Amino acid sequence: NTPTFDWDDITDAVEYQIQVDNNSNFSSPERDRAGLTTSTYTPTSSLSDGTYYWRVRAKDNVNNWGNWSEVWTFTIDKQPPSVPNLISPANGAAINDNTPTFDWSDITDAIEYQLQVDDNSNFSSPILDQTGLNVSTYTPTSPLSDGTYYWRVRAKDNVGNWGGWSSTWSFIIDTQGPGAPQLNSPANGATISDNTPSFEWSDVSGAVAYELMVDNNSEFGSPEIHKTSLTSSDYTSATPLA
Repeated sequence: NTPTFDWDDITDAVEYQIQVDNNSNFSSPERDRAGLTTSTYTPTSSLSDGTYYWRVRAKDNVNNWGNWSEVWTFTIDKQPPSVPNLISPANGAAINDNTPTFDWSDITDAIEYQLQVDDNSNFSSPILDQTGLNVSTYTPTSPLSDGTYYWRVRAKDNVGNWGGWSSTWSFIIDTQGPGAPQLNSPANGATISDNTPSFEWSDVSGAVAYELMVDNNSEFGSPEIHKTSLTSSDYTSATPLA
């Protein structure tokens, strides 16, 4: 907001006058400086954000003023864009995708976004630090390792103002399945007289559900019993087995 104004040198000029106004008729210039002996001018105080018009004229050594230059316009914008809202991965989410798509809200005047992903909440050494993103999503091209991550986004407008960082969200990547259960009963190879037997197996750390299959064929092509989403490590058949 203290831009340097620059124009062509005029061979026989000894003085220049510049006018800068927020109105194209220059009825009340924000800056009106005569007596300039060089073809540049930098305001000593800031101009407010907004659209301005400017022109220059030259005077020779016998005090003849030349015509005004053509009028040019420019806009000062020191206001940064808004802060994006994060969408996904959700804050605190646990996911099994190690190339997750990061998604955040569009910012109206943004032309670029920066995404940072780190395994440290202070973002001291980001695993991902992507600038130049012109859409509000990003999918990593290389897998992330299993673990806890933090992420944030900011936006830049068309005059180079960076907005503030979004809030920081975290998520966990876990692509490793739990351990295999140990079967307890019926015992391997057992012959039993109960046609609604209880199937029992060991608890597995980290498990939230179990899947049970019972078949009269070792290929398990058409199970007699097939239960998913069992929340405990046992199941009693509700239908008699032959």
